[in-house]
Amino acid sequence: MKRACARASCAVLRGGRRSLHAFPLGLLVAAGLVAPRTAPLPSPAVARLEPAAPASAAIATIDALACASPARCFAAGSTVAPGAPGSSTSAVLLGTSDAGHSWSAEPTPPGSSSLAAISCASVAYCTAVGSAAGPDPYSLPAASIVATTISGTSWVAQPAPPGAPFLSGVSCAGLAPGSSAGTGGVGGTTTGSVGAGCWSSVTFNGVIATTDGGAGWGLQAMPVPGNPVQLRAMSCSTGGACASAGNYYDAADATMVPLLVDNPAAATDGGGWAVRPLPFASGRLDGIDCSSANECVAVGQEPGPPPGAAGSSGQGAGAAQGVIVVSSDVAAGAPAWTMAAPAGVGILESVSCPTASICVAVGGNAPAGSPGGSLGTGVVLVSENGGSTWSSAALPPGVGLLDAVTCPTASSCLAAGKSVASGIVMLSSSDGGGTWSYDQAPESVPVPGAGTPGGAVSGHYLSTIAGSLAAAGPAANVGSATAPQTITDYVRTYVLGCQCEVV
Repeated sequence: MKRACARASCAVLRGGRRSLHAFPLGLLVAAGLVAPRTAPLPSPAVARLEPAAPASAAIATIDALACASPARCFAAGSTVAPGAPGSSTSAVLLGTSDAGHSWSAEPTPPGSSSLAAISCASVAYCTAVGSAAGPDPYSLPAASIVATTISGTSWVAQPAPPGAPFLSGVSCAGLAPGSSAGTGGVGGTTTGSVGAGCWSSVTFNGVIATTDGGAGWGLQAMPVPGNPVQLRAMSCSTGGACASAGNYYDAADATMVPLLVDNPAAATDGGGWAVRPLPFASGRLDGIDCSSANECVAVGQEPGPPPGAAGSSGQGAGAAQGVIVVSSDVAAGAPAWTMAAPAGVGILESVSCPTASICVAVGGNAPAGSPGGSLGTGVVLVSENGGSTWSSAALPPGVGLLDAVTCPTASSCLAAGKSVASGIVMLSSSDGGGTWSYDQAPESVPVPGAGTPGGAVSGHYLSTIAGSLAAAGPAANVGSATAPQTITDYVRTYVLGCQCEVV
């Protein structure tokens, strides 16, 4: 249920420097990252730094968590090869059979460069999604889907729709036998042997879905208020009522606008997605969880107040601050979303609601006096009334930004993120998120395979993105008055998800 991108790294493409060869030339020209091509370029025009992957790689990020049962849980993320500049990455899956107290590497199919989200529909059936290397130097990362039907120990790659770019969120839920996505264009119908449907948010414009356990995935179209769109997170309740959260770029106002779309009948009507109004106008949503067809909570961030303004204490000057929106009538077809975040909270990345009343949200705070956007210690918020009010929970020393949380029961929760020093942290709570302790996790894992091309990203997904960037111009501000961000920086941070250099 985890979202796609955040901060100066990206949940889909987290890491360091990445060659510009990995992205379409038109998109990079529009963002001002490379000059327009007027004649054949000498070779090489852009250096591609991709050293051979070693036998093992350090775990760089854990971006998502999901549990098939209270004891059997999985973590998904990415690795980076030791000594590499950040371009040599591969996906990682970890598993635990003791409620998170100890973790070990799961066998990950080759071909995925990162996994951004994971979800389990049953004790046996789980699906993880993310990105794979494109077939040529100018391609966006392609969609990557892996799944298990035996509660881990064996994961297999599933075919994504042709032309789909990288995926940023996934949610799987039980379905009645015979369910299909109707007019939504989803391939296949449930035979009853799997009885699970999965919906995954496409990074640009759309949702892909399966109602046959992953044998066939198809695109469900939705209205798009602006470009580029980033759907970062997905949550579906039993029966196939779904909601997806993220943001889009409003070229007219040059702002990043939060986006929430839902479909109360995604299992039977793939064309029923609709955009819902939100109570804040600038920022983004990074995580969402629906405990039922009606009850949903979404978290994210909005631009913080300028230095010295009311509400700026506790965060770095001008730093983004957390947002929580809740709704209790999603299935009504026109839900009302209300703000619920306490003042002075840092950015929020992920949320889990095991019941209609219990919710846990995680993220990170900027230390007082730090530059805007600098992240220091981790944050955990707990609600016992369905997200209406929240209280802070204590964390062990040394916990940095937390990227993911899942609560398989009202009392048992797992969280993952970064250490203040270096590396990842895995945490668990046995009292509903009130107190947390460190768990054991490997620092490195075997590399399953390096950079197998995943498939071309079609122009259907990209044509409007490059067009809107070109119209705005590379210097257009897509941030705020207190935290300006140019189109060029936006592409680097939220589309490329990395640092890039032309050589």
